[in-house]
Order: sequence, then C-alpha cells, then structure tokens
Amino acid sequence: GLVQLRRGQGDLALAVLREAVETTTPEANPGVYADAGLALLSTGDTERGLSLLHRARDEFSARGDMAALRRLLMNELRYAEAVQDSGLSSDVRQRLIGTHP
Repeated sequence: GLVQLRRGQGDLALAVLREAVETTTPEANPGVYADAGLALLSTGDTERGLSLLHRARDEFSARGDMAALRRLLMNELRYAEAVQDSGLSSDVRQRLIGTHP
C-alpha cells in the first residue's frame, strides 16, 4: 500500500491499506495499522489516521518493540510539526523520551 502511495497512486494505496486493516487486527499486525494511519494522515484524514496510528503505537508498546515504537513516534512527530499542532508535538516528544532507556 505505501509503495503505491509513494508512486502517486493514492487511491490504490488507500484501497490496499483499507483492505489490510479490515482483514487483520493491530495485535496481529501493528505495522499495517501504522502504515494505514500514515497514509490517511497524508490525505488529510486526521481523525482516522491518528486513531489507527495510536492503535499500532499501543501494540508496539505492549510488545516491547521499542525500535518500531520509536519509528512510529518519529513519523507522528513529523506529521504534527508539518501541520503545526503544538499539542500533539509536545505529547509525542514526551512519549519519545519515554522510549529511551
């Protein structure tokens, strides 16, 4: 799905990612939820994008997958800074600090 999005095939990318989200759970495949969340954010669907991203974040955290969690948080921080959401930026920065030993 993200490959199509990067190639400028947004509608196809969203269809692929939507189907993937509908056929799995964040517990089974949090990466799909993270990818779909980022794709939705890139199209301006903030509410659904953040919802999926946060479900993936929670699962990465529950698994103790700190590398994936930090990647997700860095992507979320980039998004928050791009849309100039200082509240979200601050929250994500605090979460990032908590992922470092």
